[in-house]
Amino acid sequence: MQGYGYRRRARRRVRVAWAGAAALMVATAALSVNGCSIVSDLATPDESRTIIIPGTDALTTESSVAATASTDPSEDTDSETGRWDDYSYGHVINVAPRADAQRYHRAAKSSRSPLTTTSGFHFSTPDRAVQCSTGANGTGTLSCVSRRVAGPPNAPTGTPSTCKWNPTAVTLGPAGPAAGACSDLYPVMTRSTILPFGEMLAVGRFKCLNSVEGMFCIQSTGTGFAITTNGFREIRADQRAPKSLRGPAPDEDRPTRSRPSSRPTS
Repeated sequence: MQGYGYRRRARRRVRVAWAGAAALMVATAALSVNGCSIVSDLATPDESRTIIIPGTDALTTESSVAATASTDPSEDTDSETGRWDDYSYGHVINVAPRADAQRYHRAAKSSRSPLTTTSGFHFSTPDRAVQCSTGANGTGTLSCVSRRVAGPPNAPTGTPSTCKWNPTAVTLGPAGPAAGACSDLYPVMTRSTILPFGEMLAVGRFKCLNSVEGMFCIQSTGTGFAITTNGFREIRADQRAPKSLRGPAPDEDRPTRSRPSSRPTS
């Protein structure tokens, strides 16, 4: 009787072992099938699983701001090696410390209007003697106003009768610089951000350097203007800049030292 009881318990252990092994095999097979399914799903793109990270550098403004400012010097198309010498307007303006263009979107339409954020760029000298705007008219023209500018007192022949002629305005566009403009066609906003002395603002194809001498602006075609205490004048990027903006060039005449006389004294 004892022997029979022992064999019966042994048979139960064998059945339990077989049942456990069978369950283990079923689980392994199911895991293998699921594993293949996961790998297959990941191998096939699925837009529903795409994680989109929103940008964090977008401007929160009253209106949509166009990203037209160049911030990478390597992107400049008008700074090719050898195009300008180291003493030209183009070189002096291009290598000046660059201001953050995103700080120059706020300005006011008049001295009493509130400041607003626009898609254009607006800047001025510290004394407000020169104030400029670009993009305010949607024509891609840089416009500035200054009492230092003495343009034609009357609008040129053929100008529309609705033109509000301003002889103290300056424009820089595809046709080059010009003194005098219709203020209603090329508006300049006021109370804009000050461009510090010695800094350059690059906006689209325009670059302006503010100096104690005045405002110097050029565009990618090489044409430009200067507004200084001496008034308005046209400049070109390949022209020599005044010595006040750069150091002496090697080919410029240097003052010669007076040599002591070699004549014998009596």
